[in-house]
Amino acid sequence: ENISSILPISIADQQSGLIITDWGKISNISNNNSLYKINVVVKGTKIDEKNLKISVFKKKDNNDIDADFEVQDKIKKIILDNY
Repeated sequence: ENISSILPISIADQQSGLIITDWGKISNISNNNSLYKINVVVKGTKIDEKNLKISVFKKKDNNDIDADFEVQDKIKKIILDNY
């Protein structure tokens, strides 16, 4: 639910714990107009720091893609604070 409130989900596989979003803007978390994609892997039945692996990718104007660790940390905090 937390991820889908940030970006639309394109893949959610309950068995593997994999959640992947579509590319989109996340103006409520980031102040720029870049496009972001979020990949989440939940490794256990409990959502906590050790079971949660989040990767956030930012697509720049020239279509280069980089990891965005600042936004990644913000999203991880949102998820953990709501559980």
